[in-house]
Amino acid sequence: MPVTFGSVGDIIAVCLLVKDLISALEKSQGSKAEYQGLVQELSILERCFLEVESFTRRQSNNATLELQALCETTKIALERCREIVNEFRGHLQKYERGFSGQGTGSGKLESMKATCKDTVLKMRWRINEGDVVERFRAEVVAMSSSLQILLTSASVKLLDVKERNVKEHITDTMRAHDAKQDTTLLAIDQKVSQNNRIVQQNLSMTSSIAQALRLSWLRHLPAELKTLMSRIVTMHMETYQAILRIHSLLLSGAPEKSLIEEPFILEDAIGRVAPVHLQFITSWDAFEAVLESRFKNMPGSNKVCSKLYQLQEAGTGREIDKRRPWQRAFRPGQRVNMSLLFESALNEQDWMSTCPGCRATSANALDAEVHCNSCGMWFRRIAELECGHRGGVQGSSPGKGTANPKIGTKRPLEPTSEEDDIRNFKRVRLLDCKVAILRKALATANFAVAEDRKSNFHGAIEAYGEVCNLLGSIHLSASAGDSGDLRTIVNGYSNRIKELKSL
Repeated sequence: MPVTFGSVGDIIAVCLLVKDLISALEKSQGSKAEYQGLVQELSILERCFLEVESFTRRQSNNATLELQALCETTKIALERCREIVNEFRGHLQKYERGFSGQGTGSGKLESMKATCKDTVLKMRWRINEGDVVERFRAEVVAMSSSLQILLTSASVKLLDVKERNVKEHITDTMRAHDAKQDTTLLAIDQKVSQNNRIVQQNLSMTSSIAQALRLSWLRHLPAELKTLMSRIVTMHMETYQAILRIHSLLLSGAPEKSLIEEPFILEDAIGRVAPVHLQFITSWDAFEAVLESRFKNMPGSNKVCSKLYQLQEAGTGREIDKRRPWQRAFRPGQRVNMSLLFESALNEQDWMSTCPGCRATSANALDAEVHCNSCGMWFRRIAELECGHRGGVQGSSPGKGTANPKIGTKRPLEPTSEEDDIRNFKRVRLLDCKVAILRKALATANFAVAEDRKSNFHGAIEAYGEVCNLLGSIHLSASAGDSGDLRTIVNGYSNRIKELKSL
Protein backbone atom coordinates (compact mmCIF):
# COMPACT_ATOMS: atom_id res chain seq x y z
CA MET A 1 0.00 0.00 0.00
CA PRO A 2 1.47 3.35 -0.90
CA VAL A 3 2.45 5.81 1.91
CA THR A 4 2.00 9.56 1.34
CA PHE A 5 4.33 12.31 2.60
CA GLY A 6 1.77 13.60 5.08
CA SER A 7 1.29 10.19 6.49
CA VAL A 8 5.04 9.87 6.94
CA GLY A 9 5.11 13.12 8.95
CA ASP A 10 2.31 11.89 11.15
CA ILE A 11 4.12 8.65 11.68
CA ILE A 12 7.29 10.53 12.69
CA ALA A 13 5.33 12.73 15.10
CA VAL A 14 3.70 9.69 16.59
CA CYS A 15 7.09 8.06 16.97
CA LEU A 16 8.48 11.14 18.77
CA LEU A 17 5.42 11.23 20.99
CA VAL A 18 5.88 7.58 21.81
CA LYS A 19 9.52 8.26 22.55
CA ASP A 20 8.57 11.12 24.92
CA LEU A 21 6.00 8.94 26.59
CA ILE A 22 8.53 6.18 27.10
CA SER A 23 11.07 8.67 28.58
CA ALA A 24 8.33 10.14 30.77
CA LEU A 25 7.54 6.70 32.15
CA GLU A 26 11.17 5.93 33.06
CA LYS A 27 11.96 6.14 36.76
CA SER A 28 15.45 7.67 36.53
CA GLN A 29 14.85 10.22 33.73
CA GLY A 30 11.08 10.44 33.59
CA SER A 31 8.55 13.10 34.47
CA LYS A 32 8.52 12.22 38.13
CA ALA A 33 12.30 12.64 38.46
CA GLU A 34 12.10 15.91 36.54
CA TYR A 35 9.29 17.12 38.80
CA GLN A 36 11.16 16.25 41.96
CA GLY A 37 14.33 17.96 40.64
CA LEU A 38 12.28 21.03 39.84
CA VAL A 39 10.77 21.06 43.34
CA GLN A 40 14.24 20.79 44.81
CA GLU A 41 15.44 23.69 42.63
CA LEU A 42 12.49 25.75 43.84
CA SER A 43 13.47 25.04 47.46
CA ILE A 44 17.03 26.11 46.78
CA LEU A 45 15.81 29.23 44.99
CA GLU A 46 13.54 30.05 47.94
CA ARG A 47 16.51 29.68 50.28
CA CYS A 48 18.53 32.07 48.11
CA PHE A 49 15.65 34.56 48.20
CA LEU A 50 15.68 34.41 52.02
CA GLU A 51 19.42 35.09 52.12
CA VAL A 52 19.10 38.03 49.73
CA GLU A 53 16.22 39.45 51.77
CA SER A 54 18.24 39.11 54.99
CA PHE A 55 21.20 40.90 53.36
CA THR A 56 19.09 43.80 52.12
CA ARG A 57 17.35 44.14 55.49
CA ARG A 58 20.72 44.40 57.32
CA GLN A 59 22.25 46.93 54.95
CA SER A 60 19.24 49.18 54.40
CA ASN A 61 19.27 50.62 57.94
CA ASN A 62 22.86 51.94 58.31
CA ALA A 63 23.98 52.45 54.72
CA THR A 64 24.44 55.36 52.37
CA LEU A 65 21.71 56.66 50.06
CA GLU A 66 23.12 54.81 47.05
CA LEU A 67 23.30 51.54 48.97
CA GLN A 68 19.77 52.04 50.30
CA ALA A 69 18.53 52.64 46.75
CA LEU A 70 20.21 49.42 45.60
CA CYS A 71 18.66 47.56 48.51
CA GLU A 72 15.18 48.86 47.60
CA THR A 73 15.66 47.86 43.96
CA THR A 74 16.81 44.44 45.09
CA LYS A 75 13.74 44.06 47.29
CA ILE A 76 11.45 44.92 44.34
CA ALA A 77 13.23 42.40 42.09
CA LEU A 78 13.06 39.84 44.89
CA GLU A 79 9.31 40.35 45.28
CA ARG A 80 8.87 39.91 41.53
CA CYS A 81 10.87 36.69 41.67
CA ARG A 82 8.76 35.41 44.52
CA GLU A 83 5.57 36.18 42.65
CA ILE A 84 6.79 34.18 39.64
CA VAL A 85 7.96 31.32 41.85
CA ASN A 86 4.71 31.24 43.83
CA GLU A 87 2.72 31.31 40.61
CA PHE A 88 4.76 28.44 39.21
CA ARG A 89 4.53 26.55 42.50
CA GLY A 90 0.73 26.91 42.36
CA HIS A 91 0.83 25.57 38.81
CA LEU A 92 2.66 22.48 40.08
CA GLN A 93 0.12 21.76 42.83
CA LYS A 94 -1.95 19.53 40.53
CA TYR A 95 1.01 17.21 39.97
CA GLU A 96 2.05 16.99 43.60
CA ARG A 97 -0.33 14.16 44.60
CA GLY A 98 0.53 11.98 41.60
CA PHE A 99 4.29 12.44 41.70
CA SER A 100 4.59 12.15 45.47
CA GLY A 101 3.33 8.52 45.57
CA GLN A 102 0.51 9.23 48.07
CA GLY A 103 -2.30 7.90 45.83
CA THR A 104 -1.50 4.14 45.99
CA GLY A 105 -4.39 2.11 47.52
CA SER A 106 -4.44 -1.08 49.51
CA GLY A 107 -6.32 -3.21 46.95
CA LYS A 108 -5.21 -4.39 43.55
CA LEU A 109 -7.91 -2.44 41.75
CA GLU A 110 -7.06 0.76 43.53
CA SER A 111 -3.38 0.15 42.86
CA MET A 112 -4.07 -0.21 39.17
CA LYS A 113 -6.17 2.97 39.18
CA ALA A 114 -3.34 4.88 40.92
CA THR A 115 -0.82 3.54 38.47
CA CYS A 116 -2.97 4.63 35.57
CA LYS A 117 -3.40 8.10 37.07
CA ASP A 118 0.38 8.44 37.60
CA THR A 119 0.98 7.35 34.02
CA VAL A 120 -1.53 9.88 32.73
CA LEU A 121 0.06 12.65 34.86
CA LYS A 122 3.52 11.79 33.63
CA MET A 123 2.38 11.82 30.03
CA ARG A 124 0.54 15.10 30.57
CA TRP A 125 3.72 16.59 32.23
CA ARG A 126 5.84 15.58 29.29
CA ILE A 127 3.36 16.83 26.69
CA ASN A 128 2.03 20.04 28.31
CA GLU A 129 4.55 21.30 30.93
CA GLY A 130 7.88 21.08 29.08
CA ASP A 131 7.59 24.52 27.51
CA VAL A 132 6.25 26.01 30.76
CA VAL A 133 9.20 24.70 32.74
CA GLU A 134 11.70 25.97 30.17
CA ARG A 135 10.05 29.39 30.13
CA PHE A 136 10.05 29.48 33.95
CA ARG A 137 13.69 28.54 34.07
CA ALA A 138 14.54 31.26 31.55
CA GLU A 139 12.68 33.82 33.67
CA VAL A 140 14.43 32.59 36.82
CA VAL A 141 17.82 32.83 35.10
CA ALA A 142 17.07 36.37 33.98
CA MET A 143 15.87 37.41 37.43
CA SER A 144 18.84 35.69 39.05
CA SER A 145 21.17 37.59 36.74
CA SER A 146 19.53 40.89 37.63
CA LEU A 147 19.66 40.01 41.35
CA GLN A 148 23.30 39.03 40.98
CA ILE A 149 24.07 42.35 39.29
CA LEU A 150 22.24 44.26 42.03
CA LEU A 151 23.98 42.28 44.79
CA THR A 152 27.34 42.80 43.11
CA SER A 153 26.71 46.55 42.94
CA ALA A 154 25.57 46.55 46.56
CA SER A 155 28.68 44.62 47.58
CA VAL A 156 30.90 47.08 45.74
CA LYS A 157 29.14 50.01 47.39
CA LEU A 158 29.39 48.29 50.77
CA LEU A 159 33.09 47.74 50.26
CA ASP A 160 33.46 51.41 49.35
CA VAL A 161 31.60 52.42 52.50
CA LYS A 162 33.69 50.12 54.68
CA GLU A 163 36.89 51.28 53.03
CA ARG A 164 35.89 54.90 53.60
CA ASN A 165 35.03 54.14 57.23
CA VAL A 166 38.34 52.35 57.73
CA LYS A 167 40.22 55.25 56.17
CA GLU A 168 38.38 57.74 58.37
CA HIS A 169 39.11 55.63 61.46
CA ILE A 170 42.79 55.37 60.51
CA THR A 171 42.92 59.12 59.86
CA ASP A 172 41.30 59.91 63.22
CA THR A 173 43.63 57.50 65.01
CA MET A 174 46.71 58.98 63.34
CA ARG A 175 45.51 62.51 64.09
CA ALA A 176 45.01 61.66 67.77
CA HIS A 177 48.38 59.89 67.90
CA ASP A 178 50.10 62.86 66.22
CA ALA A 179 48.47 65.26 68.66
CA LYS A 180 49.63 63.14 71.60
CA GLN A 181 53.16 62.95 70.17
CA ASP A 182 53.19 66.71 69.59
CA THR A 183 52.18 67.29 73.21
CA THR A 184 54.88 64.91 74.47
CA LEU A 185 57.56 66.43 72.22
CA LEU A 186 56.58 69.92 73.33
CA ALA A 187 56.95 68.92 76.98
CA ILE A 188 60.33 67.28 76.25
CA ASP A 189 61.49 70.37 74.35
CA GLN A 190 60.52 72.59 77.28
CA LYS A 191 62.40 70.34 79.72
CA VAL A 192 65.49 70.30 77.48
CA SER A 193 65.39 74.08 77.13
CA GLN A 194 65.07 74.48 80.89
CA ASN A 195 68.00 72.10 81.50
CA ASN A 196 70.08 73.97 78.90
CA ARG A 197 69.41 77.25 80.69
CA ILE A 198 70.44 75.73 84.02
CA VAL A 199 73.61 74.26 82.49
CA GLN A 200 74.49 77.59 80.86
CA GLN A 201 73.99 79.40 84.17
CA ASN A 202 76.22 76.89 85.97
CA LEU A 203 78.85 77.13 83.23
CA SER A 204 78.87 80.91 83.34
CA MET A 205 79.15 80.86 87.14
CA THR A 206 81.97 78.31 87.00
CA SER A 207 83.76 80.30 84.32
CA SER A 208 83.51 83.50 86.35
CA ILE A 209 84.85 81.73 89.45
CA ALA A 210 87.67 80.16 87.44
CA GLN A 211 88.59 83.52 85.94
CA ALA A 212 88.51 85.12 89.37
CA LEU A 213 90.79 82.44 90.80
CA ARG A 214 93.45 82.43 88.09
CA LEU A 215 96.20 83.83 90.30
CA SER A 216 99.60 82.33 89.67
CA TRP A 217 100.23 81.25 93.25
CA LEU A 218 96.95 79.27 93.28
CA ARG A 219 98.10 77.18 90.33
CA HIS A 220 101.30 76.24 92.15
CA LEU A 221 99.60 75.28 95.41
CA PRO A 222 98.75 71.65 94.44
CA ALA A 223 102.38 70.92 93.53
CA GLU A 224 103.60 72.57 96.73
CA LEU A 225 101.15 70.63 98.86
CA LYS A 226 102.19 67.40 97.16
CA THR A 227 105.87 68.16 97.88
CA LEU A 228 105.03 69.03 101.49
CA MET A 229 103.14 65.77 101.98
CA SER A 230 105.99 63.75 100.48
CA ARG A 231 108.45 65.42 102.86
CA ILE A 232 106.16 64.72 105.81
CA VAL A 233 105.94 61.06 104.81
CA THR A 234 109.73 60.90 104.44
CA MET A 235 110.21 62.49 107.86
CA HIS A 236 107.83 59.99 109.45
CA MET A 237 109.64 57.09 107.82
CA GLU A 238 113.00 58.39 109.06
CA THR A 239 111.53 58.79 112.54
CA TYR A 240 110.21 55.24 112.39
CA GLN A 241 113.63 53.92 111.32
CA ALA A 242 115.31 55.85 114.15
CA ILE A 243 112.87 54.38 116.67
CA LEU A 244 113.60 50.90 115.34
CA ARG A 245 117.35 51.49 115.72
CA ILE A 246 116.87 52.75 119.28
CA HIS A 247 114.72 49.73 120.06
CA SER A 248 117.33 47.36 118.67
CA LEU A 249 120.03 49.07 120.74
CA LEU A 250 117.95 48.75 123.89
CA LEU A 251 117.36 45.05 123.24
CA SER A 252 120.95 44.26 122.30
CA GLY A 253 122.20 44.45 125.89
CA ALA A 254 124.63 47.35 125.40
CA PRO A 255 127.41 47.75 128.00
CA GLU A 256 126.74 49.94 130.94
CA LYS A 257 127.22 53.65 130.35
CA SER A 258 130.31 55.34 131.60
CA LEU A 259 130.15 57.95 134.26
CA ILE A 260 130.54 60.73 131.67
CA GLU A 261 127.70 60.71 129.07
CA GLU A 262 128.23 61.94 125.55
CA PRO A 263 126.81 65.50 125.11
CA PHE A 264 124.52 66.58 122.27
CA ILE A 265 125.97 69.05 119.75
CA LEU A 266 124.23 72.41 119.27
CA GLU A 267 124.81 74.59 116.20
CA ASP A 268 123.29 77.99 116.95
CA ALA A 269 121.79 80.53 114.50
CA ILE A 270 125.14 82.26 113.95
CA GLY A 271 126.81 78.99 113.00
CA ARG A 272 128.74 78.34 116.22
CA VAL A 273 128.99 74.72 117.35
CA ALA A 274 129.11 73.84 121.05
CA PRO A 275 128.55 70.68 123.14
CA VAL A 276 125.75 70.65 125.70
CA HIS A 277 126.37 68.22 128.57
CA LEU A 278 123.15 66.64 129.78
CA GLN A 279 124.72 65.94 133.17
CA PHE A 280 125.38 69.67 133.65
CA ILE A 281 122.32 71.23 131.93
CA THR A 282 119.33 69.50 133.53
CA SER A 283 116.36 71.78 132.71
CA TRP A 284 114.96 74.08 130.08
CA ASP A 285 115.52 77.11 132.30
CA ALA A 286 119.24 76.32 132.58
CA PHE A 287 119.47 75.76 128.84
CA GLU A 288 117.75 79.09 128.07
CA ALA A 289 120.01 80.92 130.53
CA VAL A 290 123.10 79.48 128.79
CA LEU A 291 121.73 80.56 125.38
CA GLU A 292 121.06 84.11 126.60
CA SER A 293 124.59 84.26 127.98
CA ARG A 294 126.09 83.01 124.69
CA PHE A 295 124.14 85.60 122.62
CA LYS A 296 124.86 88.51 124.93
CA ASN A 297 126.13 91.48 122.87
CA MET A 298 125.70 89.32 119.75
CA PRO A 299 123.26 89.59 116.84
CA GLY A 300 119.97 87.98 117.78
CA SER A 301 120.24 88.65 121.50
CA ASN A 302 116.74 90.17 121.64
CA LYS A 303 115.22 87.20 119.82
CA VAL A 304 116.91 84.71 122.13
CA CYS A 305 115.68 86.60 125.18
CA SER A 306 112.17 86.63 123.65
CA LYS A 307 112.52 82.88 122.92
CA LEU A 308 111.95 83.47 119.19
CA TYR A 309 114.00 80.53 118.00
CA GLN A 310 113.41 76.99 116.82
CA LEU A 311 115.34 73.80 117.66
CA GLN A 312 115.50 70.97 115.14
CA GLU A 313 117.21 67.58 115.09
CA ALA A 314 119.76 67.62 112.27
CA GLY A 315 119.51 63.95 111.32
CA THR A 316 115.73 63.54 111.06
CA GLY A 317 114.51 67.14 110.77
CA ARG A 318 112.23 66.58 113.77
CA GLU A 319 111.16 69.72 115.62
CA ILE A 320 112.07 69.66 119.32
CA ASP A 321 109.08 70.64 121.43
CA LYS A 322 109.86 72.62 124.57
CA ARG A 323 106.74 71.31 126.24
CA ARG A 324 108.33 67.90 126.51
CA PRO A 325 110.33 67.13 129.66
CA TRP A 326 114.03 67.99 129.39
CA GLN A 327 115.14 64.41 129.93
CA ARG A 328 113.05 63.24 126.95
CA ALA A 329 113.79 66.14 124.62
CA PHE A 330 117.49 65.36 123.98
CA ARG A 331 119.70 62.28 123.93
CA PRO A 332 123.50 61.85 124.04
CA GLY A 333 125.25 62.24 120.69
CA GLN A 334 122.34 64.06 119.15
CA ARG A 335 123.03 66.97 116.76
CA VAL A 336 120.66 69.93 117.10
CA ASN A 337 120.35 73.02 114.88
CA MET A 338 119.05 76.36 116.13
CA SER A 339 117.19 78.83 113.86
CA LEU A 340 115.91 82.32 114.69
CA LEU A 341 112.35 83.28 113.73
CA PHE A 342 111.70 86.25 111.45
CA GLU A 343 108.43 87.54 110.11
CA SER A 344 108.12 88.04 106.35
CA ALA A 345 106.50 91.27 105.14
CA LEU A 346 103.12 90.90 103.49
CA ASN A 347 104.04 93.25 100.62
CA GLU A 348 107.14 91.28 99.68
CA GLN A 349 106.61 90.13 96.06
CA ASP A 350 109.52 87.73 95.53
CA TRP A 351 109.60 86.20 98.99
CA MET A 352 108.93 82.67 97.63
CA SER A 353 111.71 82.73 95.03
CA THR A 354 114.69 84.51 96.68
CA CYS A 355 117.09 83.99 99.55
CA PRO A 356 116.32 86.34 102.48
CA GLY A 357 120.04 87.03 102.99
CA CYS A 358 121.50 87.69 99.54
CA ARG A 359 118.31 87.79 97.41
CA ALA A 360 119.60 85.03 95.19
CA THR A 361 116.99 83.13 93.18
CA SER A 362 115.61 80.02 94.86
CA ALA A 363 112.99 77.71 93.31
CA ASN A 364 112.28 75.61 96.39
CA ALA A 365 108.76 75.09 97.68
CA LEU A 366 107.17 76.39 100.85
CA ASP A 367 108.02 74.75 104.20
CA ALA A 368 111.23 73.19 102.86
CA GLU A 369 114.73 73.50 104.29
CA VAL A 370 116.75 75.48 101.73
CA HIS A 371 120.51 76.02 101.58
CA CYS A 372 121.61 79.08 99.59
CA ASN A 373 124.69 78.35 97.49
CA SER A 374 125.58 82.04 97.31
CA CYS A 375 125.72 83.08 100.96
CA GLY A 376 125.54 79.69 102.68
CA MET A 377 122.40 80.56 104.67
CA TRP A 378 119.96 77.86 105.74
CA PHE A 379 116.39 79.16 105.69
CA ARG A 380 112.89 77.80 105.76
CA ARG A 381 109.65 79.60 104.95
CA ILE A 382 106.62 78.67 107.07
CA ALA A 383 103.02 79.69 106.46
CA GLU A 384 101.05 80.39 109.65
CA LEU A 385 97.55 81.74 110.13
CA GLU A 386 98.75 84.00 112.97
CA CYS A 387 101.98 85.94 112.66
CA GLY A 388 103.51 87.55 115.68
CA HIS A 389 105.09 86.63 118.97
CA ARG A 390 105.32 82.85 119.48
CA GLY A 391 106.00 83.24 123.20
CA GLY A 392 108.17 80.28 124.09
CA VAL A 393 106.54 77.65 121.94
CA GLN A 394 109.65 76.83 119.99
CA GLY A 395 109.51 73.35 118.71
CA SER A 396 105.74 73.10 118.94
CA SER A 397 104.21 71.06 116.21
CA PRO A 398 101.69 72.61 113.83
CA GLY A 399 98.24 72.75 115.23
CA LYS A 400 99.41 72.59 118.88
CA GLY A 401 99.87 75.45 121.31
CA THR A 402 97.30 77.75 119.66
CA ALA A 403 93.59 77.32 119.27
CA ASN A 404 91.39 79.19 116.80
CA PRO A 405 94.00 81.82 115.79
CA LYS A 406 92.72 85.20 114.73
CA ILE A 407 93.44 85.60 111.06
CA GLY A 408 95.05 88.75 109.80
CA THR A 409 96.55 90.02 113.09
CA LYS A 410 100.10 91.23 112.69
CA ARG A 411 102.54 92.17 115.45
CA PRO A 412 106.28 92.60 114.99
CA LEU A 413 108.36 89.66 116.13
CA GLU A 414 111.10 91.83 117.58
CA PRO A 415 112.29 95.40 117.88
CA THR A 416 113.88 96.57 114.68
CA SER A 417 117.65 96.96 115.16
CA GLU A 418 120.87 96.45 113.23
CA GLU A 419 121.95 93.55 115.39
CA ASP A 420 118.87 91.62 114.25
CA ASP A 421 119.64 91.99 110.55
CA ILE A 422 118.77 88.64 108.92
CA ARG A 423 122.00 88.67 106.92
CA ASN A 424 124.02 88.19 110.14
CA PHE A 425 122.67 84.68 110.72
CA LYS A 426 123.31 81.27 109.23
CA ARG A 427 120.00 79.60 110.14
CA VAL A 428 116.65 81.42 110.08
CA ARG A 429 112.94 80.66 109.83
CA LEU A 430 110.59 83.04 107.95
CA LEU A 431 106.96 83.16 109.05
CA ASP A 432 104.36 84.31 106.52
CA CYS A 433 100.64 84.49 107.16
CA LYS A 434 99.57 85.51 103.64
CA VAL A 435 100.04 82.06 102.08
CA ALA A 436 98.19 80.34 104.91
CA ILE A 437 95.31 82.78 104.56
CA LEU A 438 95.17 82.22 100.81
CA ARG A 439 95.27 78.45 101.28
CA LYS A 440 92.39 78.58 103.69
CA ALA A 441 90.50 80.96 101.37
CA LEU A 442 90.94 78.52 98.45
CA ALA A 443 89.71 75.55 100.50
CA THR A 444 86.74 77.55 101.79
CA ALA A 445 85.90 78.74 98.25
CA ASN A 446 85.88 75.15 96.97
CA PHE A 447 83.60 74.16 99.85
CA ALA A 448 81.28 77.12 99.10
CA VAL A 449 81.01 76.18 95.42
CA ALA A 450 80.22 72.57 96.36
CA GLU A 451 77.49 73.67 98.79
CA ASP A 452 76.12 76.06 96.15
CA ARG A 453 75.84 73.21 93.62
CA LYS A 454 74.04 71.06 96.20
CA SER A 455 71.56 73.96 96.73
CA ASN A 456 72.65 74.30 100.38
CA PHE A 457 72.33 78.08 100.16
CA HIS A 458 72.73 78.72 103.88
CA GLY A 459 76.07 76.89 104.05
CA ALA A 460 77.20 78.49 100.77
CA ILE A 461 76.42 82.00 102.08
CA GLU A 462 78.47 81.39 105.25
CA ALA A 463 81.39 79.94 103.27
CA TYR A 464 81.37 82.80 100.72
CA GLY A 465 81.31 85.30 103.59
CA GLU A 466 84.31 83.64 105.23
CA VAL A 467 86.24 83.77 101.92
CA CYS A 468 85.49 87.49 101.60
CA ASN A 469 86.74 88.10 105.17
CA LEU A 470 89.94 86.11 104.54
CA LEU A 471 90.76 87.85 101.27
CA GLY A 472 89.81 91.24 102.67
CA SER A 473 92.39 90.84 105.45
CA ILE A 474 95.30 90.69 102.99
CA HIS A 475 94.35 92.58 99.83
CA LEU A 476 95.40 95.98 101.22
CA SER A 477 98.96 94.76 101.82
CA ALA A 478 99.24 92.97 98.46
CA SER A 479 100.69 94.40 95.27
CA ALA A 480 98.63 96.53 92.92
CA GLY A 481 97.94 93.66 90.48
CA ASP A 482 97.14 91.08 93.16
CA SER A 483 95.06 93.62 95.09
CA GLY A 484 92.90 94.24 92.01
CA ASP A 485 92.44 90.50 91.44
CA LEU A 486 91.55 89.97 95.09
CA ARG A 487 89.05 92.84 94.98
CA THR A 488 87.43 91.29 91.86
CA ILE A 489 87.12 87.94 93.62
CA VAL A 490 85.63 89.53 96.74
CA ASN A 491 83.10 91.48 94.64
CA GLY A 492 82.11 88.30 92.78
CA TYR A 493 81.53 86.37 95.99
CA SER A 494 79.62 89.30 97.50
CA ASN A 495 77.32 89.43 94.48
CA ARG A 496 76.76 85.69 94.75
CA ILE A 497 75.84 86.10 98.44
CA LYS A 498 73.23 88.70 97.46
CA GLU A 499 71.81 86.36 94.80
CA LEU A 500 71.56 83.47 97.25
CA LYS A 501 69.90 85.64 99.88
CA SER A 502 67.30 86.75 97.35
CA LEU A 503 66.33 83.13 96.55
